Amino acid sequence: MSTKRKDGSTIPAAAGKERLRAYRASRIETASLGRLLSMLHEECCLRIKEAITTGTDAGRRSLDRAQNALALLQRSLLSVDDSDAAGQGLFHIYGYCYGLLEHGSPDDLENVLCLVDPLREVFCELAAGV
Repeated sequence: MSTKRKDGSTIPAAAGKERLRAYRASRIETASLGRLLSMLHEECCLRIKEAITTGTDAGRRSLDRAQNALALLQRSLLSVDDSDAAGQGLFHIYGYCYGLLEHGSPDDLENVLCLVDPLREVFCELAAGV
């Protein structure tokens, strides 16, 4: 299988996938901290939405990826001072959401989206400098 270029030539599928991986890695490596945080929120929401629309096996893999994003978001807050109530609050929200995703019921997934999606919007706006 191959991908067709605009000029009519083709790229083998493996080369196209490798270029996509390299692009994604470069995008992550060059992103600001704010952009990385917004990307993690985006990943979490995307994977939860995938889990809602797919079957149990694929849905569970998507939830695992969403949980990985939440764990990274929590880890980013480990150096937050104990007096930072907002940081501590986010840490506990991410932990709560992680636990809800473990159960994986449709109501739990919707509840997590209701918590994480507004945070995603805020972090995207902050990363964009709005």
